[in-house]
Amino acid sequence: MPEAQRHGHRRRVESPEIGGAQDLFPARRDAPVNPQRNHGVIRMPPDQWPDALNRAFEHMNHDVYVLMQGPSELGASGRLAEWDRTADLSKIEVPTLVIGARYDTMDPEHMRWMSEELPNGSYLHCPEGGHLSHMDDQQVYMGGVIRFIREVDALGRS
Repeated sequence: MPEAQRHGHRRRVESPEIGGAQDLFPARRDAPVNPQRNHGVIRMPPDQWPDALNRAFEHMNHDVYVLMQGPSELGASGRLAEWDRTADLSKIEVPTLVIGARYDTMDPEHMRWMSEELPNGSYLHCPEGGHLSHMDDQQVYMGGVIRFIREVDALGRS
């Protein structure tokens, strides 16, 4: 895989709603999550976030997250920064659905590429979704997941 592709899977999401690309998570553990910086994660105003998301943020282990990811959602700098399993994609034989979204910080074209590297990979694009497309582009996301499950189930019956 080209070097630019390998490191290009994260991207800054430009958002007119927040005045540019910004990180959701602050660098300091004691600083609160900035709800104005949520565009690449979920495309909803904070007062409309599903309860499950609010609970997840309340119980998130920030220390472990920063240790693994680093302080920024827009580029790994933690322990996972150099963890690259790209060469193993061709070894994953189970049917796998890779999901990308227009407003995600994960580049949807990289997600599509990953699906093509998998022997039984499929790709779902959520045109109105961010990183939490199951919440902010729910109809497309759930429709695609259900379709994928039905396709895999039909393969098992043939």
